Amino acid sequence: MKWDYYLILITAALLAAIGALCVYATVIYTYSSTPLWTMGLEYKRYVDEMNRYAYLPVVLLLIVLGLCIPKRVVPRVLLFRFSAGILVATLLLVMAAGLETSLAFLLGIALALQACVLFLTLRKSRLVVFERRGHTVQVGSSLLHLGIVLFILDFVALRESGMHIGIFWVSALLMTGGIAISMFGDKNQYPFK
Repeated sequence: MKWDYYLILITAALLAAIGALCVYATVIYTYSSTPLWTMGLEYKRYVDEMNRYAYLPVVLLLIVLGLCIPKRVVPRVLLFRFSAGILVATLLLVMAAGLETSLAFLLGIALALQACVLFLTLRKSRLVVFERRGHTVQVGSSLLHLGIVLFILDFVALRESGMHIGIFWVSALLMTGGIAISMFGDKNQYPFK
């Protein structure tokens, strides 16, 4: 089996774990015994605890994306050097500025790379390498990856921003549209004919 297949499985498992955490957090939030609990310290502790639970799958997802996204534009010979260089820079930034800043840095690089991949894919550039053929499917994959990176960036660096909800919905639309286009972009794959 190819490593792309394993990247897909790992990504799906990590996204499922994050989704399960969100469902769990929503249930806790909905069935809290104190009606105004969001006004006190209990809510802040709740948010901090949920964020701690989410950091491991988010960091693992970033590592997977760190292998998945650059492989589209970086030749395979240089891919591991490129990824290792970014990882070293991120680790140095962790020591200098903290975890959130380093994750935002890593996500910024991933977002810029994925935006380039999407741009090149839309232009049908031969510089971009995909596992599957078909321009529509490739555009869908690019949109999906861009949405995932934007979603994680929103979670890690922008959750206190006034733009948080807007960015969340943009990322959700990118992911949903990317999945739909990837799954059904090839006219031979439509489930209903």
